[in-house]
Amino acid sequence: MGRLKGLDRAQKKLESLMIDTCQIRRDLELTGDDAVDPVTLKLVRPNLDDLPFYEGKCLLKPEGSYSQEDVGGETKAKRSSEILLPLSSPALELGDRVTMLACARVPANVGTEFIVTDIERGSFEVAQRVDLARK
Repeated sequence: MGRLKGLDRAQKKLESLMIDTCQIRRDLELTGDDAVDPVTLKLVRPNLDDLPFYEGKCLLKPEGSYSQEDVGGETKAKRSSEILLPLSSPALELGDRVTMLACARVPANVGTEFIVTDIERGSFEVAQRVDLARK
């Protein structure tokens, strides 16, 4: 029982540090309602394509790790970020979109958009930990 109380304290402390605000949206139709741009031949998402399902506190951790992505035969390095959300927030899925609405310490992050690339899971979590890539 002592460990659970310790986890509860850690969860409350971490949530008190969540001074940023974000909105998370999900595209319910995926690519089913996207259209092909006749000039670029790329899929284009229609306006109002996704629905917000969370708006609230979060903590955006600085970009740190790099991943590599093959784009048209070229390897490009991408930085990834991590966001922490309260355990009580809805579960995220790969591909969900995150927009920073308020950033107390780094106002330049406001409006930055990310895509969820990985979701960390564990038995002793004190927050939802989600890896992001800039959109």
